[in-house]
Amino acid sequence: MDLSIVIPAYNEEGKIVKDLAAASAFLSARSLNGEIIVVNDGSTDGSVAQARRFSPAEGVSLVVLDHRVH
Repeated sequence: MDLSIVIPAYNEEGKIVKDLAAASAFLSARSLNGEIIVVNDGSTDGSVAQARRFSPAEGVSLVVLDHRVH
């Protein structure tokens, strides 16, 4: 693992996919094996579902941590 990127999220349904794509592209462009960790902080929208559906670039793993209490 070369690098971990942590993305905090609270009701980010409208932009979480854009953020994940940017992080994935950053790692991929630099040929880094990395992980993207989304830490959901009690979102009441579809942030978690959007994040879980995202497919990162090859060599990049995605972890979604869901904290239900904000």
